[in-house]
Order: sequence, then structure tokens, then C-alpha cells
Amino acid sequence: MIVVDEDQNQNSSALESDFTNSPVEKIELVECRMAKSPWFLRIHHIDRDESVTVPFYQWVETAEHQELASIWVAHKLPHYIELTGQSIRDVFVGAIDSTHDIVDISIRRLRQLDFDMCKAHSADHWRHYIESDFALLCLAGEDPIRSKSVRAQFTGQSVHYNIRKCRMDWRTYFNSFKMALLYELLQTKGNNGVVPATFLECMEE
Repeated sequence: MIVVDEDQNQNSSALESDFTNSPVEKIELVECRMAKSPWFLRIHHIDRDESVTVPFYQWVETAEHQELASIWVAHKLPHYIELTGQSIRDVFVGAIDSTHDIVDISIRRLRQLDFDMCKAHSADHWRHYIESDFALLCLAGEDPIRSKSVRAQFTGQSVHYNIRKCRMDWRTYFNSFKMALLYELLQTKGNNGVVPATFLECMEE
């Protein structure tokens, strides 16, 4: 399929630049016990009031195309992701399957929420989130260690905790909290996208 210029991601890079054969920079992990789950510790992510998340979700359901055409989420690390309001609505409101980018940006926001939760309660990280590129490379028979993005998910800036304490597991009942997650996507730290005015108005209320 030919992609016209206006549909190209101008921030994307050549595929070759996403991979490397350089030695892996390893980090030392000390032997330890696994962290206790947040349910055991009775701690949880910050609660978003439905008076904020529901009105924004309802606005997204009925928003005009021109309001959805701009880039709502633009996030750089561990690899660049760009999402328009339309692509976000298609998944959260429409009937289409979720894309890898939607899943990955959701994982990044959940990782940030975990960090804030653990920091607030001086708790160890129980989960280590891995984005979709790791599984896709494994399924394709490729070596995931060559991927700069995969490396960053184990030794990058976002990994400031002892991975050996994690259970390497994450469970999310996507449909049960999609209104809150839709709201959280635009709250992602490092988002360089242009969020809609309605979202800002919901935050102020």
C-alpha cells in the first residue's frame, strides 16, 4: 500500500536505526524476595472521579472529525508513538480491535501510575510491564535483544527499581475501566501531543 505524504509519520525513523548488534549494557541485580502485591498492601492507583472521566468520554463519543484529527498523544520513549484523537476513539468508542500503539501507550501510563503509587507508599514495584514489540519479535523468530526499544524496557530510564522483585505480570480488565484509561492516556507524562480543549475543561471542573 502506498502511503501519501500527509499520512506519513514525520517523526518516524528508518527501521534499521531501531536495532543494534552492540553488546548489551547489563545492570547488576541483587538477590531478594519478591515484592508484595498492591492488593496485599491495600494500595492502589489514584482514583479519577467519574464526574471528570465520564463527561470527557461522552464528548469523545460525539466529537466532530475536525476535533479528532489532531495528534492527542505523542510519546518518545522507549520508541516513538503518535496517536490522533480519531485513532483513540476508534478503539475506545468504536468496535475496532486495539492497535499495538494503543496497547503500548496504555502500558506506559500504567507504568507511570504504578511508579506514583509505589513512591507515595514507599512500596516495592510488584509489576514490570513489557510492551508489545518484545512479543512480536519473539513470535517472528527474531532476537528481541537487538531491539533498542526492548533493551530500554529492561535497562532504560523508566527502570529505576529492582526487576528481580517483580513478578513479571500485569493484569488489566480493559473494558471495565476504559473511561478512566481514556482519560489517563492524555495524562501520560512526556506527552507532546495537543490535547483537546474539552479534556482541559474536564480537568478544571
